[in-house]
Amino acid sequence: MHRQRLSLTTENFTGVRCPICNMMNPVPASERRRSKDCRIQKLLVKAWEKISDDLKISRKKPELLNKMPSPSEIWRSSPGTRTATKRALLIGVTYKRKYMLKGTINDVKSMRELLINNFGFKEESIKVLTEQGTTREKIVESMEWLVKDCQAGDSLVFYFSGHGIRKLDFEGDERDGFDENICPVDFLTEGIISDNEINSLIVWPLKKDVTLHAIVDACHSGTVLDLEHFYNREQKRWEDNSPPSGNARKHTDGGMAISISACQDHEIAVDTSAFTKTMNGALTYLLVYILKKYPGLTYGDLLDLIHEELSKFNEGGCLPAKFLRKIFKNQLLQTPQISSSKPFDLLKINDPVPTSERRRSKDCRIQKLLVKAREKISDDPMISRKKPESLNKMPSPFRNSAYMLKGTVNDVKSMRELLIKNFGFKEENIQVLTDLQMNTMEWLVKDCQAGDSLVFYFSGHGLRKPDFEGDERDGFDKNICPVDFLTEGMISDSEINSLIVWPLKKDVTLHAIVDASHSGTVLDLEHVYNREQKRWEDNSPPSGNARKHTDGGLAISISACQDHEIAVDTSAFTKTMNGALTYLLVYILKKHRGLTYGDLLDLIHEELSKFNEGGCLPAKFLRKIFKNQLLQTPQISSSKPFDVYKKHFLL
Repeated sequence: MHRQRLSLTTENFTGVRCPICNMMNPVPASERRRSKDCRIQKLLVKAWEKISDDLKISRKKPELLNKMPSPSEIWRSSPGTRTATKRALLIGVTYKRKYMLKGTINDVKSMRELLINNFGFKEESIKVLTEQGTTREKIVESMEWLVKDCQAGDSLVFYFSGHGIRKLDFEGDERDGFDENICPVDFLTEGIISDNEINSLIVWPLKKDVTLHAIVDACHSGTVLDLEHFYNREQKRWEDNSPPSGNARKHTDGGMAISISACQDHEIAVDTSAFTKTMNGALTYLLVYILKKYPGLTYGDLLDLIHEELSKFNEGGCLPAKFLRKIFKNQLLQTPQISSSKPFDLLKINDPVPTSERRRSKDCRIQKLLVKAREKISDDPMISRKKPESLNKMPSPFRNSAYMLKGTVNDVKSMRELLIKNFGFKEENIQVLTDLQMNTMEWLVKDCQAGDSLVFYFSGHGLRKPDFEGDERDGFDKNICPVDFLTEGMISDSEINSLIVWPLKKDVTLHAIVDASHSGTVLDLEHVYNREQKRWEDNSPPSGNARKHTDGGLAISISACQDHEIAVDTSAFTKTMNGALTYLLVYILKKHRGLTYGDLLDLIHEELSKFNEGGCLPAKFLRKIFKNQLLQTPQISSSKPFDVYKKHFLL
């Protein structure tokens, strides 16, 4: 629908001509006695109302989410003279093919209805972007529209439902070392929109007494607005999120910005049909449901109720949660978070609903279901082969940095001891590194020949990023992070494959054990074992052009988790920190000799399950201290399929 022009009569301004039916609409005499400016404005309003009514009757278009702005809004739009307004920008990105999200348009519809029916927003003051309207250019342009000429009393809403990713921060303004980003529909060609850009577009311009609420239902969205404070719900206090360098500007121009995010920065948000028959973002559904049911909540009440609803699903106390577990074999593993440009009392802003109405259950304990992300820098990857080489150990230059992992040294020690005592490796044939260098990976496979047994072990950070080459079935490259990844870059799965998989000659066997996040197919091997269905699945490049196979040898990878999951660095098993996969693999191989690959994988899963189900003392201790679970799914991949219950695990 395009905008129609209004034709004013030039004769005493006593009527207005409708551009649709060409009818003159008279103005009552009482109205004509008013001042000239007021008379013209009233004429515009009345004419527009008639046109709008006619359009509603004659042009009923389904799913019309954007309404034309009223002339009264245009009339009052000059800064400094208009009354306070409410304005909202709602964005739902569906994407295409392997990136598709099915619930984002439903999210936008729900949010739009909530703003209109529960918070008094006018239809014409809400701008909705969906489908092809969600390009980077249009989103940025609309974000500028949202805050343009804002003035005291304005209430603005920014809503985004879509993909969120994070990437390394090279500017030094992030406390966790990562930038959080949202993805427009054309992010593969035009790029993502970073937290720095979002902050400069809709946070910087906020003038005194202007309030912006941002609701972001996307992965890795905890601090996606780069606001200077985020609320720690467990400790009931605000924590500092200002740039560590102190040089970057992240504050408003005197206004207030509040962000409600679907999850913490290291977590993944859920697009699910568990709540209704339609797909929705978990945060959006719960936020809309709760705000409709309990009007007048404080921010603290709202956050608590969202967490309680998530907890109900995860604890299996209701049918949708059981359905979710049965179908998706997972939980709603996200921790919604509030951040703000200024700290405030979450329990005093707005009038809280009486406790009796909130129907809280004292027995309902909030679970923090994700453990600390294994997203801190690697100290000690290990490479070993049965060839003479000296042992080399040096201190890590990042030992006291924000990226520190405390368990990697213990992991390397455990793996080294296992290779020597249980698999006959000589000490002089094991090389331990403090930064992973590609020339050392080349050394591992150089001049390999029939009968050689090679081991590549890595304990540290794993990340994933969008695949721009079209050789990944899930659309993401998996990467490992050397100690200098901030300056020299990561090592991608494609690079790992070309370095230590391609050169494997006939009858040479490589075992890769990767204890890192997002490591399921980090070697890009062509087959992945589905433990639940007891079969191998195809992981070859969909394009068919990329080479991922060996030169006749066999490569087998045991990964800490699936590609979309986070791996755990924990002290739950012993008094020292260890990677969960490394500890369990070493423990099981020492305890049970002669296992098959299938037996080994099953036993690792069983041990993880014991902890998560609380059937043993360590699991109870873990929950009590860390309030979380070991939520990772170790996985085997291979260059060639084999019978995992007949082939014995040998190094």
